[in-house]
Amino acid sequence: MIRVGDRPVLAGAPELVGQMHSDHGVALRMGVGVARFVESAGRVVAVELADGTRLDADLVVVAVGSTPTTGWLSDSRLRLGNGVECDAGCRAAPGIYAAGDVASWYNRHFGGGGRAYLYELAWQSPGQGGLLRACHGLDGPLLFGTYDAHLGPVAIGPEHTAEARELTSQIRTAWTSFAASGDPGWPAYDPEQRLTRIFDTEPSVTTYPEETSRRLWQNHTFEAMPLLSATPTA
Repeated sequence: MIRVGDRPVLAGAPELVGQMHSDHGVALRMGVGVARFVESAGRVVAVELADGTRLDADLVVVAVGSTPTTGWLSDSRLRLGNGVECDAGCRAAPGIYAAGDVASWYNRHFGGGGRAYLYELAWQSPGQGGLLRACHGLDGPLLFGTYDAHLGPVAIGPEHTAEARELTSQIRTAWTSFAASGDPGWPAYDPEQRLTRIFDTEPSVTTYPEETSRRLWQNHTFEAMPLLSATPTA
């Protein structure tokens, strides 16, 4: 993988993605450009970098990303943010529509002034030798303090209740504050920064830690599940 530029798509995302690839055996070449593709018999067989390095290749994927170009519209009186701001029908102004990467599509929740808060429970539960780690449903026993019931004994274990109580205190404080004032104690979610409260032994607020997964799924359309059958069953 060759990364030329230094402008991050999202703060922290390049490091996150880079580490993910490195962990899977991908060699990263940072800050060096591509001089040319080397062809043979009508196909690319290597990539030559600006520093003279030659990388043999069976397949080359070019993924340069995109940035909405809106400078030429600066005097148009259109609303410009992360692209041309549109309504739910992609209309930017009467008789003017925007589509594709340049369009900043209307979000009903944020457009209506609503607020959302994002959190992730990242505490690696130590019960059973760390078998379940930060598993689904772990926030239940932590919130209600039921360390000795249901999921509690398996995920937490009696010898780790002191550490669990610290997480319980964090979560209860946030939930109580949210119920009383609508503010759990960290910045509201916005689609640019995606700030996330991390509940862990050392709590923090950071950019969304699962950005790689989010980007993998962001354009996927989930079909409705066939919960109702047209044919009655006995």
